[in-house]
Formats: sequence, C-alpha cells, structure tokens
Amino acid sequence: MSGIFKKVVLASVLVGSFAFAGGHVEVLGTSTLHDWKMQSSDLKVDMLSQDNKPTKIEVSMVAQSLKSTEGKSMDKNAYKAMKVTPIDVITYVMKSYDPATNTLVGIININGKDVDVSTKPKIVNDKEIEGSFKTKITDFGMVPPKFMLGAMKVGDEITINYKVTPDN
Repeated sequence: MSGIFKKVVLASVLVGSFAFAGGHVEVLGTSTLHDWKMQSSDLKVDMLSQDNKPTKIEVSMVAQSLKSTEGKSMDKNAYKAMKVTPIDVITYVMKSYDPATNTLVGIININGKDVDVSTKPKIVNDKEIEGSFKTKITDFGMVPPKFMLGAMKVGDEITINYKVTPDN
C-alpha cells in the first residue's frame, strides 16, 4: 500500500472520529509584528488511566485543523511552513508518566519528525489532563517563517497549551 494511500485512509478515519473527541490544543507564538495563536478542538484522544494516573495517552489531529485567530492568510503561511497537506496528521504518544514528579513524557510527530517532549501538567486525573510546555519550531525541522521581504519574522519558541479528555 502506498504512503499517500495510507495517509488518505488514516485521515478519513480520523476526520470521521473527531466529532466525538475531547479537549483542545493551542499553539502560541510571537513575531516582530504581533503575538499569534492557532488552535484546534478537533482531537482524537485514546486515553486510559488507573487511580487518576494516565497509563496510555494517544492524541491525533489533522494538522490543518489548527486555525489562527489572525485569519486564513496566516493559516496558509503556517501550513506552508509546516509542510503539511489537508491529510497530514499530528500525533502525540505518551511514553511515561511519573506521579512522584508529575512528569509526562511523550513524542510529538509532525510531518514525519519525532520530537520528545516533557511536561508537568497542572491537572492529571481520570477525566482530563491539562497543561502546557515550550518547544521550538526548529526542533521539528521547520524554519520559522519570514514575510514581507523579511520585515516580519516569526519567533522560534512556541508554547503549546493542551487539555485532553478521553473519547467516549
């Protein structure tokens, strides 16, 4: 089965499931002109927990479900910088959770690039996990965009705010 066909099938399955998903993701960043935000509530979440501790977390979303508060031109530029198509999927898979330090470790995959992330959620229980962490655009093999002949530059550091709840 070709890679493109697999992506189409996966995206079709995920898009069909998103209506029942819970939570949201926000990506916050800066530029030389203004701060910016992209967000999505179209998450597919597979989460298991025991005694208010996560034992499994897998989150996926179609990359182009992230939408900017600045409008469609920013969305278009962001998708171009991420090198994503309407069928590309962003995933997060938990590797471990340490309740003694409240540390959640996992892998985010964007466009085939895996990046390890560690976060200390502010809420962890059987019904939700909520928190934030900082990372860099360049960690994902992307170049922060420049616009208007370089007059506007996007900052490399971004903040990811998240809240995930299990699908029912």
